Amino acid sequence: MAENDQLMQDSDFLREKIKERPINKKRLLRRTLITAGLGVVFALIASVTFLIMEPLISKRLAPEETPKQVDFPEEIDINDEIAPEDMLVDEQPEEVTPEVQEIPEEKIEEIVATIPKTLDDYNQLGDASVEYVREQQKAMVTVTGAVSNTDWFNETYESKGATAGFIFFNNDVDLLILVDRTNIAKAEKITVTFFDGTNVEGYEKMHDGETNLAVVGVPLSSIPEYLTENIKIASLGSSNPVSGLAGLQVVAIGSPVGHDKSVCFGRITSDSSVLNKADSNYKLITTDIYGSANGSGVLMDMKGQVIGIIAMKENTSDMGNALCAIGISELKKIITKMGNGIEIPYAGIVGTDVTMEIHNTQDIPYGAFIKEIYMDSPAMLAGIQRGDVIVSVNDKNVDRFATYTNAIMSAHPGEAVSITVKRPAQDEYKEMTFKVEVTTN
Repeated sequence: MAENDQLMQDSDFLREKIKERPINKKRLLRRTLITAGLGVVFALIASVTFLIMEPLISKRLAPEETPKQVDFPEEIDINDEIAPEDMLVDEQPEEVTPEVQEIPEEKIEEIVATIPKTLDDYNQLGDASVEYVREQQKAMVTVTGAVSNTDWFNETYESKGATAGFIFFNNDVDLLILVDRTNIAKAEKITVTFFDGTNVEGYEKMHDGETNLAVVGVPLSSIPEYLTENIKIASLGSSNPVSGLAGLQVVAIGSPVGHDKSVCFGRITSDSSVLNKADSNYKLITTDIYGSANGSGVLMDMKGQVIGIIAMKENTSDMGNALCAIGISELKKIITKMGNGIEIPYAGIVGTDVTMEIHNTQDIPYGAFIKEIYMDSPAMLAGIQRGDVIVSVNDKNVDRFATYTNAIMSAHPGEAVSITVKRPAQDEYKEMTFKVEVTTN
């Protein structure tokens, strides 16, 4: 024990006391501040660089598509060329004897040769009709709307409604489809079924309360490439040809008899009826086709052009199940607006033309005669009344109701439109001007 103590004493010279180096607080603080400052500068440079480069990189990697605007060529209205007051003439026109043109025998033989004579000829004609229909059906779709409901036992179930529609435009972002909205009005989910059975989810872009038509959009990004290459964009024709539509052969495609992909051939029996709606009048086309009360789809001529949208709810009670449609020419304005996502202006005036006969017999001034004013509409709230005759809109002459329609369709919801009318007062018409704030329907 004594030896150990001696050894410990002898080794004391090896022991050292290691002292910790004193901390230079000023230097540490300076380095911390420099590091933090450099971090802030780096973050600022990175943020600015990201803000500048991000749009360019995003545009390069995933360019943002701007929807192409829907635009249909404007039809020439023969009524625009001659106003009712200009139709009066003082002199009798010279009688012109029509020149009779003889048809060459070669032409006659060519025409006769096209007439089916044998069973094979009729079979070929039938095959051609089938091929025509198959081609046009590539533009047709079935739009199904689903909505969830709760029954008496508090159990949730899904109800569905379907309607036939047609593809009328590709705006480079969506395929735009026009449909009757009746069966999909309250849909929580919309499914579009194409001609080959492919189902793709769509959405309601906009609808028109007066005609009950809606535009449904289907994103191109959700459509398979093989389908995109095979679908067809329907061509819109005219429901206002100079010679009229009566007698024209047509085909009803979509669901004219209430069944999907049903087809009916027939002829137009009349195109003289008019549907009076708020701020617009539409041609009602009737046919000799027997359709379903729930029928939907389109009327096409034999050139493959849509000339009417089937609208069985507009049928008169005495016509039964005769298939009828709204003329496409009068619908083009609202289809264009809905397709471009533009609200449809609304004033609430139902009217008709003052014809030459009415002007002469009842001494009503030329213009747009107001048959009805919708309750609480902008026109009613402004003071316009039933029986007034619109003679100008925004100081532009109105000679018929179509002119008034064009003027209202050019306005924007919320815009104040100046409408001048002539109101019957005792034995004369008093001119009055109203400010109507156009809304949406």
